[in-house]
Amino acid sequence: MTEKEKLTLFEKFSRGKEISKLHTEGTGLGLYLAAKLINAHHGKIWAESEGEGRGSTFFFELGTES
Repeated sequence: MTEKEKLTLFEKFSRGKEISKLHTEGTGLGLYLAAKLINAHHGKIWAESEGEGRGSTFFFELGTES
């Protein structure tokens, strides 16, 4: 994924620019909702990619209450 795509990845209705060519279903809400749930648990979510067309890896951590 591109650096520009990373900036909007967890926004509501966000979809990658090439995904509509492969999968026409989807609203772009999945990662947005995941981020909301993880943030509600004091966690964080992020993605790493070596560049466009190279695949992506998604990570999340859940926080602990003190």
